[in-house]
Amino acid sequence: TSVGDMVTYISELRLVSVTNKDSGNYQCVVTSYFTPIQSKIVQITVLGFRIERKGIQTAVTLMRLVLILIRTSIPLEFYGVSEAPHFVNPIRHEVVVSVSDNAVLQCLVRGAPGPTVTWVKNGKVVKRSSRIMFAEAGQVLVITEVKEDDSDKYSCEASNSEGTVRQSTELYVEPGMDANVTESSPS
Repeated sequence: TSVGDMVTYISELRLVSVTNKDSGNYQCVVTSYFTPIQSKIVQITVLGFRIERKGIQTAVTLMRLVLILIRTSIPLEFYGVSEAPHFVNPIRHEVVVSVSDNAVLQCLVRGAPGPTVTWVKNGKVVKRSSRIMFAEAGQVLVITEVKEDDSDKYSCEASNSEGTVRQSTELYVEPGMDANVTESSPS
């Protein structure tokens, strides 16, 4: 399946009539002209137990069938596919918070290669600080304990080798507001 900038494959390995020799580590490795991508290692231990039948002891393999499903997601650039950045959802036009609350601004983007996300406030790049944090590869900007001077226009810019996209939101910090956060969706 293909979602955003990832392609997901499910590989299946069936071990039938397993023996102790089948115990070990298994791993799915996808190779192409580019760097191989490896799944997590799966460790299989074949256990045995004894059955007594009319006085005769017989060793029986506990597992008759082992089924290993490995799900691996591969970036599109692995296949040489390029895609200009694009927004998954439109950014909110405005976010309103009260003084001392936290403001969360987000712009979800996709592209191949994965875009670099930069937030800009009043023409200047927003930098990490004791009150400013980024999450999800910069797609989420969190401003803690907002102050009135945090009110401004914030732009999210996503760039890769295929292009650049930009969307903006207005952050309003209101003193003494009763509600914690209200957001207005794009029209």
